[in-house]
Amino acid sequence: MPGPIVRTNDELIEEIKTMKNYDVEKIRTFKNRFFDDTDGCASERIVRELIQ
Repeated sequence: MPGPIVRTNDELIEEIKTMKNYDVEKIRTFKNRFFDDTDGCASERIVRELIQ
């Protein structure tokens, strides 16, 4: 996963506040490769599978 590695809650909070160590293009590429079904219909697909 692209982005900084943090080890504590304080480090995580600081990274979220500053948002300085992010390459948006790397994040977009990662999302498109591994999460291509992010269309807002996940719950519908799960329910459909459970009903079948």
